[in-house]
Amino acid sequence: MATLLIAFDDFPEDVRVLKEPSSAIGPNTVLSTDVVIVGGGNAGLIQAARLKALNVDFVVIEKNPQTGDNWAKRYDCMRFHIGKNYCQMPYLPYPEEAEYELPRDELQRHIQRFAREFDLGPRVLNSSTVKATSFDEKAQTWKLNLIVEGVEKSITCRALIIATGSGFSTPYIPDVADRGAFKGPSLHSSSFRSGKELVRHGAKSVIVIGSANSAFDVLEDCHNAGLTVQMIQRSPTYVIPMRYYAHPQGLGIFDVVSTEVADAMINMGPVAIVGQLPGLVHAAMAAEEPKLNDAGFRAVDSKKEDLIDHLHSRAGGFVVDMGTGGVDLIVRGTAKVRSGVTPVSYTSTGLRLSDGTLMEGDSLVWCTGFETDTRKELVAVLGEGADVVASKMDAMLGVDGEGELRGLWKRHGGVDGLWVLSGGAGQHRWYSNVVGLQVKGWLEGILPDAYRNTFERSHQANKPSM
Repeated sequence: MATLLIAFDDFPEDVRVLKEPSSAIGPNTVLSTDVVIVGGGNAGLIQAARLKALNVDFVVIEKNPQTGDNWAKRYDCMRFHIGKNYCQMPYLPYPEEAEYELPRDELQRHIQRFAREFDLGPRVLNSSTVKATSFDEKAQTWKLNLIVEGVEKSITCRALIIATGSGFSTPYIPDVADRGAFKGPSLHSSSFRSGKELVRHGAKSVIVIGSANSAFDVLEDCHNAGLTVQMIQRSPTYVIPMRYYAHPQGLGIFDVVSTEVADAMINMGPVAIVGQLPGLVHAAMAAEEPKLNDAGFRAVDSKKEDLIDHLHSRAGGFVVDMGTGGVDLIVRGTAKVRSGVTPVSYTSTGLRLSDGTLMEGDSLVWCTGFETDTRKELVAVLGEGADVVASKMDAMLGVDGEGELRGLWKRHGGVDGLWVLSGGAGQHRWYSNVVGLQVKGWLEGILPDAYRNTFERSHQANKPSM
C-alpha cells in the first residue's frame, strides 16, 4: 500500500495559468517572494512551472547567462542514455520527431521552448550566484544575499528549493599527487567538449578515468576522433543493457502506457520494493557482463545486486550498454582497461596507479562525477552560512530503514522550509509535483507535520532473489 498527496481540493493546480504572462522581477536590490529556486536548469524550471500552476510566487536563481546553457555547456556527443518517453517534461512533451535517446542540442532547444511556452523567463535571475544564506527561526523566512550580473541584491522567501542537479553541481577530481609533472591537458568531463578538440591541441592518446556513462561517452568520442583510448576503472560498475531499459517490464513501460500511469507504477512503491521488480528482468538480460569481465572490465553481477538501491546509494555509477560504442570497444579489445586501481600520482607521460604500474597518455579526462558531500556542496550553492544550514539537514542519498531515499524531495528534520529536488529527468517530472504540493501546503498552513521517526537502515537490503 502507498499513500500519495495528489492535489489540494482548495488549491488545485490550474494549467491555464501556465500560459499567462509572468510578472517581471524588477530592478530593486531588495526582493521578496514566496519561494526561491536555486538552479534554473532542467530541475529548476520544471519546478518553477509546477509552482506557477499552483499560483505560487517564485524567483529562480541561475548562474548561467541564458536558459539552456546547462545543456549547451555539456560535451558535444552528450545524450540521454534512456528512452525519450521516460524523460518527458510535464505540460510540454518532446516533439514526436525527436530522437529516442535525446541528444544535447535537443535538450537545450526543448528547455528553451519550455521557458518560452510558460513565460518563465521574467521570473529568472540569470548570471546570478548566492553569496550568503540564513534562516530566521522566529520569522520562519530565508534570506539570500545575491550577486546578480555583478550587482549585490538580497531576497527573502518562506521556502527554499535547491535544484542544482544530481549531486549538486561541483565537479569532483580526486586529489592526486604531483599535478605539475603532467604537461598535457587534464580536465573534468564537465569541461570536455570533444575528442576532435583534444586532437586540435596535439593529443594522440587519452586516459579516461571513470567507468560510468560519461566515461563511455568520452571513450567512444575520443576513439572516433582517432585517439588511442584507455580507461581506469576503480570498482565494479553496474552495466544496464539498453534493451532492458526499453523492455516493457522495465522503464520501457513509458513507451507502452501514458506517462501518468507509468509514473505511478514506477514511483509509488518504496525503493526497497521497486528495486526488486525490474531487477529480475535485468538479471535475465545482462548478456554483456561476462564479455566485459573477460576483457578486464569488472561488471557488477546484476543477478545479485539491486539496481535501484545501487543508484540511490552512489548517485549514479552505472553505464547503459547501447549495443555499440564504448562498451563494444572494450569487449573487442580496442580500448584497454585497468580495473581495481586508482591514480596515485601524475607523471610526465600519464599516471602512476595504486598497484605501482604506469599508464601512459598525453591527455586525461576525469569522468569522476560530482561532489556528493552535502556540506561542501551547500557552501558552493548557498554561500556563507551554508554550513549552518547543512548541519541541520538530514543525510542525503542512500536508503533508510523503511526503504525510502534519504534527504531528497521532502522536508528536513532540523530546518523548515527547505527542499532538495535532484535526480534524473524522470524524477524531476514526478518529484517536482511532490515538492510543489508540499511547498503549497506549507505556504497555506495546511501541510501536516512531517513524519520524523524513520528507523535507521540496519541491513543491506533489496537484493533480488533468483
